[in-house]
Amino acid sequence: MNNRAKILIRIEDKYKHFCYIDKKTLKIFTHYFCSTQKTIGDWVKEWIKEEFGIIVNTAETFEEAKKCIRTKYPSLGNTRTDYHGWLRIWATEKINMEEARSGYK
Repeated sequence: MNNRAKILIRIEDKYKHFCYIDKKTLKIFTHYFCSTQKTIGDWVKEWIKEEFGIIVNTAETFEEAKKCIRTKYPSLGNTRTDYHGWLRIWATEKINMEEARSGYK
């Protein structure tokens, strides 16, 4: 796990663990796309709202969003990936898409 970092999302004045992600991927993204006004957690909440229509502002909506992500990916056929892995895959895909959309990649 040394090459992974946590993505935390602020909900109800507490931080909730979303997933682990590759440190290098997260470091590059936060350097170019995050600030004191918009954290990686804010980006994740925005992506969840765009894709699933869920506003993540309570523990219940946080768990609902994670469930939506987990149920989306097993249909790809890789059943050896655990549910934490699906969250990591989803977050990495969203980071890559945001970088491509901005012209970074």
